[in-house]
Amino acid sequence: MQQSTTVLIAYDGSEEARRGLEYAVALFTGSSLEVVTAYESISRQAMKTAGAPGVAVVDLTEDAASEDPAYTEAMATCREGAEIIKQLGADCGAHLVETTTSIWSAIVDAAFDLGADVIVTGTRATGGVKGFLQSSTSETVLHNSGLPVLIVPPKNTRPR
Repeated sequence: MQQSTTVLIAYDGSEEARRGLEYAVALFTGSSLEVVTAYESISRQAMKTAGAPGVAVVDLTEDAASEDPAYTEAMATCREGAEIIKQLGADCGAHLVETTTSIWSAIVDAAFDLGADVIVTGTRATGGVKGFLQSSTSETVLHNSGLPVLIVPPKNTRPR
């Protein structure tokens, strides 16, 4: 008896991430699809911006999380991803993960927590100086997950 493949699909609401959803549904028919949206809380973003050292003490109650605009936006994004998959004719799980370090590490951690066999992510395919100065989330997931990663390029991307 063949075991179902678990596919983690990183979804951030971008057009590139939507293409990742579409490819995952088309390529992994019959697999267990898991949409993951990673986010960083407003308090953590503020601390990073201010250059605050150390660990923050924050209220982690459900009420506090639901009052965080980053949480609210991420939850809506995650639900949107699950709805798109449903409209494409597949079922999926939907998971919201808060990062304490980086978005890519939250995606990788979620992949291991969910027992994913493969990760699907879109990419903006940034090149040139901008690509050199900014690391891509999808590229960092590829290099650090230890799992197969399908990186879906943006629409109308020409080979270089």
